[in-house]
Amino acid sequence: MAETTFPPGFPSELAAQSFTAGSEAGWRPESAPKVVEWLGQNGFAVLGTELWILRDDGIQPGVFVNGVREIHGNSISHVRNEGWDAYVTRSAEETLGYLHSFVMPPEAKQQGDAFFNVVWASESEYSNLSA
Repeated sequence: MAETTFPPGFPSELAAQSFTAGSEAGWRPESAPKVVEWLGQNGFAVLGTELWILRDDGIQPGVFVNGVREIHGNSISHVRNEGWDAYVTRSAEETLGYLHSFVMPPEAKQQGDAFFNVVWASESEYSNLSA
């Protein structure tokens, strides 16, 4: 992700719906697909997501179910010889599929507010990560 929290041209209405922690951002489950769609339409690959539970004392990654922390999210790796545009499209499609099929554990509501941290990169940022 870039040093700034949001990529250039990111819609202010989506930025306003986010929860930010440093250079990372998360959105409620109903808003996260809109973010992923925008990223895919604007040349940013979605590297993955992680479910955050926001509590008064900070971010809790995952949800405790029967005393065990369940970490929920997805990751999309670049495939060898895959063009950047193909990766951007595939990462958005796979992440949207994940988000639309995700069933929130009932315990999540009792533990705090659920947000999906969405991690993305531009082609140049991804190249720097890979180097």
